Formats: sequence, C-alpha cells, structure tokens
Amino acid sequence: MAIPPIDFYSSEALQFKFSNKIMFRELDEESVLLNLNDESYYTLNASGTFLWKELVQDQSLANAFFKFKKHYQVETEQAKCDFTELLQRLLDKNFGKIEPMAVSGE
Repeated sequence: MAIPPIDFYSSEALQFKFSNKIMFRELDEESVLLNLNDESYYTLNASGTFLWKELVQDQSLANAFFKFKKHYQVETEQAKCDFTELLQRLLDKNFGKIEPMAVSGE
C-alpha cells in the first residue's frame, strides 16, 4: 500500500498509529522493531530511530517531519524523501497505519 502524498503544510492532521504489538529496543544509536503479530522485525538507523521516537508521541506527521528536518538540518526535499521512505517501510511491514488525528472534545 503506497502512502498518499503528504502535504506537510496542510491543516489536516495525520498521524502514524502503531500496532499495539510492536516491541522497540534501542542499541546505541540504532534500534530494532519487532512485530509480535507476525514475528517480523526491522532495524532502524540513527535517523530512523529519531523519527520513531517522534512518531510514538502521537503527534502529527507534519510536526514529526519538521522536527526531523530541523534535527538533521537537511533540505526540505531530502527530508520529505527520507521521511516518506521510512513511513512506507513501516506500512509495508505492518507496523501501523496512517490515520487522521482525533480532535479534542470528540
């Protein structure tokens, strides 16, 4: 399933919701994700680990993207490419899904 284009400047708030059966272990600057549903795993490098930590805070994809871009001080297009590539891999491995954020008071 391909990620629809993400408009990081739009007012629509999307988030990555992780499966509730994911284990995360950090090893130095890298980490390993284990999906307990199908026992698949995925390793993350330092930038992937940074992004994972941002995404699990239940913030919008846009907010996580801008923190990622600022932290690694990369051009917007390169940050978009890296960010969406990781999201696509997480989706492909069934670690979660992209959905609209809940609005307070609903």
